Amino acid sequence: MRTPKLLVVLCLIVLNLFLSCSSDEEVAPNNAPIVANPIEDQTLEEGFGSITISLAGVFGDEDGDALSISAESNNTGVVSVSVVEKELTITEVGIGLAGIDITAADGNGGMVTDEFEVTIEEGEEGDPVVIQVETETATLTSSWKLKTDIDGFTGDGYIVWEGEPLFWKGNPGGVAKLTYEIEIPKAGTYLFNWRSYIAKGNESTEHNDSWLRLPDADAFYGEKSNGSKVYPTGSGNTPNPAGESGNGFFKVYMNTVDSWTFTSGTSDHDFHSIYATYDEPGTYTVEIAPRSDFHAIDSFRFTEQR
Repeated sequence: MRTPKLLVVLCLIVLNLFLSCSSDEEVAPNNAPIVANPIEDQTLEEGFGSITISLAGVFGDEDGDALSISAESNNTGVVSVSVVEKELTITEVGIGLAGIDITAADGNGGMVTDEFEVTIEEGEEGDPVVIQVETETATLTSSWKLKTDIDGFTGDGYIVWEGEPLFWKGNPGGVAKLTYEIEIPKAGTYLFNWRSYIAKGNESTEHNDSWLRLPDADAFYGEKSNGSKVYPTGSGNTPNPAGESGNGFFKVYMNTVDSWTFTSGTSDHDFHSIYATYDEPGTYTVEIAPRSDFHAIDSFRFTEQR
C-alpha cells in the first residue's frame, strides 16, 4: 500500500522542526573556579627547612569540575614550591621575599590564581650552616653525562643519567652510584635538597627522580611539617615511604617543569622533605644513583635546622 504523499510531507516537516530545535539548544556556559579561602602571607625564620600547607578548600568550582593545581615562586633564591595531592610544600632556599602564585584550572578554559607572599627573616642566632656541592665534582661513570645545554646551571655544568631507566629493577641504587664526601662542621640536623630539572618532555611525574643514600648519617629520614616521618627501606627503621625504596636509598623526586628547583622529597603522593642528623662534626658520605633517565642534577646542599 502506498504512503500518502501528504503524510510523507508532514513527517519531513516534523523532523525538520525537531532538528532545528535541537540545534538551537544553548550549551550552559562554563563557570571558572574561584578563590574561596585565600592563603595568608607567611613570615618565617631561616632554618625552618620546609612547610606544607593544605590546599583543600582554597578553591571552589560551581560546576563541580576537578581542578588541576600548580604553584610558582617568583624568587627561587628564597623559596621553591611544589604541589602534591593538594598539599603545597614551601622549601627554604635563602633570606628574602618571594611571591607565590597558586593556580587552579578546571580543564574547560577556566582558571583562577591565589597570590601571597613568603618572607624569610634572618634568625637571631645568625646564619645557619649551609654546605653546597656541585654534582659534577664526582667521577662520572657509565651513562652519567656532564651537560651544559639547560641554562641556569651553576659551576661547570650539571649531571644527567642518559642510560635506561632503573626503577622497579629490584636493586635500588645498585648501578652507577656516585660518591661524594662532605664536611659537617657542626653537629645537628640538616635539610637535604638537590637542585634539579626535568630534562626531557614536560610531564611533571616523568624524568623527575634519582636515588639518594646518606650511609653514615646518624639519622636519615623524610619528614612532613605535621611530624610524620618515613625511613628508607633496608635501613632497619619504619615506617617506609610509599612507592619504591630499598638498600637504604630514598627515591627523591620533584614535580616542577621548565625550571631548576631545590624542591626535593620522598614518598609517592605524600611528600616528605629529606633530613639527616649528624651527632658529631666530621667527614661524611653522600651517594647518588640513577633511577629515572634525564633527571638533571646541578648541585645539592645541606642546610642546618634550628
